Amino acid sequence: MKKIGHKLLIGLFLFAFTLISVSANGLISDGGETITVNKTYSYDKYVNITIKNSELFDFFNISFEDNPYIQIIEIPKLIPGQNITVEAKVVTDEDINVNLRLKGFYETQIGASNEVHYIDVTYDSGVSRCDFTVIKGDKISWENKDSYDFLIRNAQTFDDIKLLKSNDIYELILNEPGIFNYYMLRDGFIMSNTVCEVTILDDSGVVNNPEYDIEYNLIVDVQYPETTILNNMITRDYEISFVGSTDDLMSIRNAGNIIAKDIQLSGEWMSFSINNFDLEPGQSKNVGYTISPSGYIITTEGTNKTYYLNMSIKGNFQEIIENISVFIPFSDIGDSSSMPFDYEDIKKYIEYCTENPDDVLCPTKETVYVFTNKSGDDFNYTMSQEQLTNWIKSWFEFQGTYDDYTKYQKEALDSFNGSLTTMQDNQQLMTDDIDNVKDETIRSNDVIGFFGMVIGTVILLGGGGWFVYKERSKRQNKKWSEYK
Repeated sequence: MKKIGHKLLIGLFLFAFTLISVSANGLISDGGETITVNKTYSYDKYVNITIKNSELFDFFNISFEDNPYIQIIEIPKLIPGQNITVEAKVVTDEDINVNLRLKGFYETQIGASNEVHYIDVTYDSGVSRCDFTVIKGDKISWENKDSYDFLIRNAQTFDDIKLLKSNDIYELILNEPGIFNYYMLRDGFIMSNTVCEVTILDDSGVVNNPEYDIEYNLIVDVQYPETTILNNMITRDYEISFVGSTDDLMSIRNAGNIIAKDIQLSGEWMSFSINNFDLEPGQSKNVGYTISPSGYIITTEGTNKTYYLNMSIKGNFQEIIENISVFIPFSDIGDSSSMPFDYEDIKKYIEYCTENPDDVLCPTKETVYVFTNKSGDDFNYTMSQEQLTNWIKSWFEFQGTYDDYTKYQKEALDSFNGSLTTMQDNQQLMTDDIDNVKDETIRSNDVIGFFGMVIGTVILLGGGGWFVYKERSKRQNKKWSEYK
């Protein structure tokens, strides 16, 4: 009875140990792995996080990896099963959403494992394993299971490690503890835009295994106190051709005592020399802007009009709205439907219409076109946005039709080649059949000739016999007549 109880106790202990070993995964966060913080600019924010050691060994020197966003006082030691709540200080003054590791170190006497870690490489799936941990002395074996060639490159030194051709296998021994980062390229492009990280643990001593770290997602939303912004513009009234543009300058000054953060400029028909910038208290910045109605005015009816536009200046201050007026003088915007969509001929077309402006194929003198040829020579002409759009549309429609036609031609040619091959095969069969018929005919002719000779001989002999018989009969009758 005692033996049974003793065995049962040992079994329960081993079962519990197995559960702990299976479920343990290093350091864990009791309060979740997302830290969300709303803070005021220039003021630090404190939050509490709770950390637990779920392993059967001690962790030492626990802290966040180096970063400019969040800090804790280093935890010297955390024994198995222990919880600890610490205060983390958020120091960043930027809106961020980043992942950060809380790292812990532990003592190990693993020894060399000499394990081989196999990685399959394909174009569609990339690498079968990317981020993992190995022991010093382990080996990585890459196998290219695709028809393409891939280049393995060190992401830290940018040295090429190996060109992995189709069906090739390459092995690399990792002899030094640390981090090995690499990526795969095909034709100069990084596959899946992924850099893989392999952590190489020492086989003895104090080590950090990323698989035992806590990866926190830190989200910070910074609120900025309100300040005062002044904007000075030279003019707010413009006259611009429907294909023209105008450049101007304005000065923005922070008249408050708080930083103006992330100043955002926007406006209809407008682009800006700088945007999304900061201004310290008392600082001014000259900002260039361009107003261009090109592409917005596409009909004659849209000209000879004044348009009222709004420019917006936003940030941690009262939004500024600048009212701007733009007069578009009259212009006859021609129809591009008469223009050829052959890109190479368009220059000749324009040259012809320049010399023959009254031709019905050409636009009126008042119409403006803009054209820049693809060869880069000095040739410019004006064209409305609508005409350019129609021309491009026509070109793509033609290109689509041409692609469909070439596809049809290819399919028809493939079909014809298939039919020709079939015809050739059938012709060969017919030739073989004709040869067989010839052989059969020859053999039949031989048989017929033989029987013909037999029948001819019979007829000849029969006819000759009949002739002899008739002659003998005549002679016999003659004898009988004489006797009488």
